[in-house]
Amino acid sequence: MTLFRALKVIKQWYRRSRERDELRRLSPHLMKDIGLRQCDIIRETSKHFWQR
Repeated sequence: MTLFRALKVIKQWYRRSRERDELRRLSPHLMKDIGLRQCDIIRETSKHFWQR
């Protein structure tokens, strides 16, 4: 794996981690507005940062 590819993968992992943190903080009202259920949030945020 090239250095460029490794940095790209790390950037993706970091982005996933941040997005999942943001999902954890959503209020029930915002979840409903964007069409997500609590079980959807739990399923997504329980994944490890390297999992899609």
